[in-house]
Amino acid sequence: MYATKLPLELVMIIMGFADYRPRHTLEVPHDPLHPTNRKALDQYLQHCWQIIVWCDMMMRGLRLGPWWAFEVEDQVSLLWYR
Repeated sequence: MYATKLPLELVMIIMGFADYRPRHTLEVPHDPLHPTNRKALDQYLQHCWQIIVWCDMMMRGLRLGPWWAFEVEDQVSLLWYR
């Protein structure tokens, strides 16, 4: 929520109302590529792949075509030329 440029105080109030408790799923915090965190990374990547496949199926079903080549090129250029 903080990324949406809401004031931090408001974010904290909302998180309090939601009874949000941060949970740490990585055994070695802040290092998802650490060998100890392999299981969590594998689960995350599997989840990401499922989302990509579902989006592809939806796009094909709606005849919007998959524009993956363009999307990949666009994202790589965004990362590369920052």
